[in-house]
Amino acid sequence: MANLPIIYTCDQLLNKGREHFIREHALIYIQSGCLTVNDGKKTYSFKAGDFLFLQRNHLAKFNQEPDAEGEFSSVSIYFNQEMLQCASAEDHFEIEKGHRAHAVWALAAKPMLRNYLESLTCISQTPDITDQNFLKLKVKEVLILLLDSHPEFKNVLFNFSVPGKKDLKTFMEHNYHFMVSLDCFAYLTGRNPAAFKRDFMYLFHISPERWIHHRRLQKAYQLIKEQGEMPANVYREVGFENLTHFSSSFKRLFGVNPSSL
Repeated sequence: MANLPIIYTCDQLLNKGREHFIREHALIYIQSGCLTVNDGKKTYSFKAGDFLFLQRNHLAKFNQEPDAEGEFSSVSIYFNQEMLQCASAEDHFEIEKGHRAHAVWALAAKPMLRNYLESLTCISQTPDITDQNFLKLKVKEVLILLLDSHPEFKNVLFNFSVPGKKDLKTFMEHNYHFMVSLDCFAYLTGRNPAAFKRDFMYLFHISPERWIHHRRLQKAYQLIKEQGEMPANVYREVGFENLTHFSSSFKRLFGVNPSSL
């Protein structure tokens, strides 16, 4: 996650995809182009003028697509836990139990919030504006506007709990294709790294690294052989960072190049 709490993105690379663990809550405003987000259960599409909110402690895949002028741009505001805890203590926010947990939230584009985020573009584009107190103030203002337009988000923003212990087998079958570290998988399943590896070996009788690697290749084989997908469209979907590594790994396991299928 970026060090600065306000980030302006202007990307002219076609279909730049990336995957990551959502470490902090984020409010994103799309200025141009389109953004698709997949949380492993559903794919969300956002266009220029749309807002989305990302909830921390979730996994998601992102893909940016430029507009007709070849540009994708957005403004992102990150709400770190320290700032939110201070805001909660100052304003005495009380949350309700049983709030919904989603990786991605599509928000109504309220004019006041949109206008304010548009005004932040010049701040985030200026390299010499790095004063943390000033940036924290601007983020606090966004927080107030967000809660004013969407008061239900207090139950999300001011919930400081960590992930509880989850069924390891179910979680890994649903999330093996996300490119994150084993420590991240351990955290999201409510375990420390040592307990994660121990429980994994007990369930699967193989190391988590080898299981994830084989599971990704098996899924790729299914997509290519049975559904006619192209290797170039599959490797990132199943969790590989580049096509060359994917192709060599595929051939070692199945004895043929993925393109031969």
